[in-house]
Amino acid sequence: MTLLTEGVKEGLRIFWQGLQPYKSYSGNWREICKKIVNECWNGKYFQVSNGNFSEFYVRDFAFCHDSLKKLRYGAETGKTLNYCLEKFSRFGKITTTITKQGVPIDVFGIAPDSLALLVKCLDKNLTKDYREFLNQQINYYYKIIFDEETGLVRKNTYFSSAKDHCTRNSSMYDNCMVAFLSKNLTGLGLENPFKYNFNKVLKENFWTGNYFKDDLDSGISSDANIYPYWLGLFDSKKMIKRSVEAIQNEGLDKPFPIKYTNSRKGKFLFPMKIFVPNYEGNTVWAHHGLNFIKVVERIDREKARFYKQQYAGLIKKHKNFLEVYEPDGTPYKTRFYKADSGLLWCANLLC
Repeated sequence: MTLLTEGVKEGLRIFWQGLQPYKSYSGNWREICKKIVNECWNGKYFQVSNGNFSEFYVRDFAFCHDSLKKLRYGAETGKTLNYCLEKFSRFGKITTTITKQGVPIDVFGIAPDSLALLVKCLDKNLTKDYREFLNQQINYYYKIIFDEETGLVRKNTYFSSAKDHCTRNSSMYDNCMVAFLSKNLTGLGLENPFKYNFNKVLKENFWTGNYFKDDLDSGISSDANIYPYWLGLFDSKKMIKRSVEAIQNEGLDKPFPIKYTNSRKGKFLFPMKIFVPNYEGNTVWAHHGLNFIKVVERIDREKARFYKQQYAGLIKKHKNFLEVYEPDGTPYKTRFYKADSGLLWCANLLC
């Protein structure tokens, strides 16, 4: 059966699921989150959710990896990493996703963060077992996504990313992932062709003095001002404060964290802009929201606590943990798609 056929089947499954009511969990918000995390463990790997996205996604797993270990899911995270590395190496590529059939695919194209976030989760033992394969992929990613003349992710080229429905021109998020990858490779004993002063490159190309630009062309976005700090590339509290204030001044933390931008505008892919309009415009995204809270904790614990209480209230209201919300705070829904539920991301709210 072809991947196209499987894709159609998966699309129909998600559409049908969107017609069903959300599962209602009992208990307080912490108990609900713990139940969801347990359900996202399928015995082989941590899937993104027990709803729409029952596959393995590198990005979503890596966002939760540290929290899962703190929550004593060390054995399960280890099995997940062994599972994905075995699949990736067998097929000879690291991708955004592994289907339920165990086939690595990129949704919707190669993503700079796939390799960077996978490496984030590795230790020296896992690296040793897959060193040759990982080095091959490092050099492949270097060739495909990186411009060695500028020290940036290639300009005017579509890469799948945190905002994968949208084309951006060498986004700050993607460049952060390359910088983070370079930071980790040497320590793991892997080849590192990305030998640049990335902090200098990022500040010169994206830092305005008050916030990081979304990409080389446009203004502020939340992800551009979360991940330089969440990844530990910059630790200046003065810079963090300015980025957080810029996000707040734009209203990207309202009604709760966090919107990508305060506008629906963007160069969105077809047919996503038809079937799921504004999916990644000024909608509110929970996974980035929780990572934003982690950054805010470094400069304002009281405000971070307030944001957490907002999410606790949403879980209490919906008896579930939802993926994405409309700008007014209601769950995202179109004629073809309803916001996912039961997401692994809630592990980050527990830590």
